[in-house]
Amino acid sequence: ELLGSVRNGDVDGWQIPGRFLDFLRGAPAEPLMEVVRHNREDVRSLGRLLVRIDAGYADDVERRLAPRGDLAGLARAFARERRLEEALACLDDALAATEPALTHEEDDPARRVQRKWQRRGCYSDR
Repeated sequence: ELLGSVRNGDVDGWQIPGRFLDFLRGAPAEPLMEVVRHNREDVRSLGRLLVRIDAGYADDVERRLAPRGDLAGLARAFARERRLEEALACLDDALAATEPALTHEEDDPARRVQRKWQRRGCYSDR
């Protein structure tokens, strides 16, 4: 979705381990061809993603247009690398972003997950 590409006829990732195990148990190798095509497209997508990251996040002006969550993640990555000036710049850009704020708790996926875990007794605010 991020790259604007659609993968038609692609094997689902969850099917890949089963296909490989079937092959190891003596099944024909033909189903693995779809796995090879899937992996080839993953590698190509990774290349396109790297170009997008370089063009969209390396440039200070372009980076300001990125979603807040991306900027926060980039700030964490910069901080891990001790590139603190860049980390702070990303956080400043995230705070200055003009994305519409969520108006309802139901619109916030993180809050939905938190409520789900609370209902199961697996999460607390402590």
